[in-house]
Parts: sequence; C-alpha cells; structure tokens
Amino acid sequence: MRAYLYKAFYTRLLGGYRKLFSQMPTKLKLNYSQDGLYTIHNTSFIEDSKFKHAYDMAKATGSWGGADVEWRVHISLWLSLQAARLEGDFVECGTNRGGIATAILTYLAESANFQSKTFYCFDTFEGLSKKYSSVSEYENTLGHYSDCFADVQKHFAKYPQVKLIKGAIPETLVDFKCSKVAFIHIDMNCAIPEIAAAEFFWPYLVSGGYMLLDDFAWEACGEQRQAFVEFAKKHQIEILWIPTGQGLIQKP
Repeated sequence: MRAYLYKAFYTRLLGGYRKLFSQMPTKLKLNYSQDGLYTIHNTSFIEDSKFKHAYDMAKATGSWGGADVEWRVHISLWLSLQAARLEGDFVECGTNRGGIATAILTYLAESANFQSKTFYCFDTFEGLSKKYSSVSEYENTLGHYSDCFADVQKHFAKYPQVKLIKGAIPETLVDFKCSKVAFIHIDMNCAIPEIAAAEFFWPYLVSGGYMLLDDFAWEACGEQRQAFVEFAKKHQIEILWIPTGQGLIQKP
C-alpha cells in the first residue's frame, strides 16, 4: 500500500484502536503496533541482524513515507527465500521507489540460487495511469507521486539482475522475456493493471510459486480485493488473508 493511503486510513481507524486499547488490562504489552497490525505475540524476527540490514536498506529508499512495515517485509522475505529454491525468475508489479525489491535483493544477496535469477520490476515510476484506474483510485492518488525513475535507475544500477520496465501495465507486459516465474509481488493500488498482471503471469508461475498481493486485505482497497476474489474463483484457487493486509496465492 502506498504512502498516500496511510494518512486517510489511520486517521479514521486509529482513533477506534486507541479507545479499544485504553479498555484493555494495563499489564497487556503490545509487541507490535504498526501498519494496521497489533499483537502481543513474539516479534524477535525484527531484531535479527540479517533482517534489520535488509529492512534498513529498503526503508532508506523512501518507499513507505516514513511508515514502518516490518511484518509485511518479513512475509515478503520469507516467501522470496522459499521461491529462490524454485525454477523461475522474480517479478514485481508496482515497484515505485523499490522498497520491497531492495529488501529481497539485500536479504538474498548470498543466495546462489537467487543470484542466477532475473528480477523484473514494472512500474510507471510516476503514479497511477489514469487510463487504467477507476475515478476513485486515480483521484485518491493525485499529488502523492512524482517522477522517481531517475532515482530508481541510480539506486538499482548496482544490481545487475534487476530489469526495470517503465510504463503502464498491461501495455508493458510485452517486454517480459522469460519462460518461468517463481515469485511475483503485485502492488499497484488499482484493480485493472493488477488483474491484468495476475492473468498474464499466471501461466508463467511455476507449481509451488508464490503470488503476493500487497493490498488485498486492506479495508480501503475494495476494488482490488473484489477483483482478486473473482480471479481466485476463475482459477479455482484460494487466497490466504494475512493480518498485514496482504493476500497470498501459492500455485498448485
């Protein structure tokens, strides 16, 4: 989920959470209270040195507007680690400034399996395309994006396996030159290109491969969620609803 959604979403939601938490026993200690996720359960993965390094590198890209999204990154990294053992390349649709991609590249830097893969990163790198967004999706993002392509090119120049593909999906999908995909991360904040990407890459996704949907379970992302519910019905699969707001598909 992009930074523009945080302010509107949290302003409305956190007031209710604060009231709820004020009624809880005073001895209750939250170990995590970020990104719409609150838990008393163990979060020691955040202190792992390898994770911290990958997360710090990712956050430095400015991708999340100052928000902390450790648990979403943790899920992305765990899936990437599993997918690195599979045949096929990595794809991200909705790279923006490269936070998740950077975390993956950093975390798997010593993985020989991963280093042999190409990482395709699709984005307009300047916000949503009016042509492929609903009126509400487009208007909600006005003023929240700038052209970041030059910065992203500079940032990823040190990663030879990264292939940046600029432009709007579905138009840029013709630039994909691969036969198999092990992992795809979809985060474009609008339903039309997300479903276009999911349909396009589904035949390429290997058995056991992962499709991670960044916005699926976010309350504010109903158009995307409904589109993927229909996608799941069409392909006779189930989507895992994750408390982070993500959704997960593993191809049978």
